[in-house]
Amino acid sequence: MSWIVAMGPAGMPPAIAERLSRAMTQVLSDPEVRGYLETNGQPVVAERGPKVESLMKDDIAYWSVVARAAKLKID
Repeated sequence: MSWIVAMGPAGMPPAIAERLSRAMTQVLSDPEVRGYLETNGQPVVAERGPKVESLMKDDIAYWSVVARAAKLKID
């Protein structure tokens, strides 16, 4: 599992965060960009804020269990 996540610094002004969010949504709505990502195994999920944080935490928790069960080690 992988993510492509755009994050800004803590305390980013809401107007700038909204502008970046709209720009990312526009890019991810482009059929060529979306098609490229999906063809290469990257489903497009356009979420933001607490929802993204929750998705990432859940994914890390799940794959941590899988990695420990498989006794995977980082070299």
